[in-house]
Amino acid sequence: MSVLRLTQFTDPHLYGSENESLRGVPTLPALRAALAHARAREWPPHALLVTGDLVQDDPGGYAHFRSVFGGMGLPVLCLPGNHDEPEAMRRELSGEPFVLADFFDLGRWRIVLLDSCIPGAASGAISRVPAYHRRAPQRARDRVGTRTSKLRRPAQRRAAAGDALHLRAVPAQLR
Repeated sequence: MSVLRLTQFTDPHLYGSENESLRGVPTLPALRAALAHARAREWPPHALLVTGDLVQDDPGGYAHFRSVFGGMGLPVLCLPGNHDEPEAMRRELSGEPFVLADFFDLGRWRIVLLDSCIPGAASGAISRVPAYHRRAPQRARDRVGTRTSKLRRPAQRRAAAGDALHLRAVPAQLR
């Protein structure tokens, strides 16, 4: 596989109740709408990447997460955010199709999932260097991609293509 297609969803902030809202936005219906939008366009990807906050300080939200993404037939790569509860996340999302590991290999691609959460803090940091990263070929360690764009209409995606994926040199401590 020379081309890898990932679809990313970020910060769904789900609650145990289907009707909860965050800043006036009902989170579960918003996630379902975003998924429907993605499925109507460039589908299927090779995997889904869902980055925290999966829930909003309510581990009951993981059941909704599981019901939305569990039957897709695709790997669902999950990274926690500062509102997630890592123990509950591991318990509720253990097993396929959910991936809660440090990395996931898909064909010739290795997707590195860097958890930058600091328990009890809103900020994050990368402090340990995973062994699998140290063993990676130098060319794979030279760049780290970070996704910064939100879901956009196709014309907006084309216009924003230059700013959608920013590459930056890996800090020396990660080499």
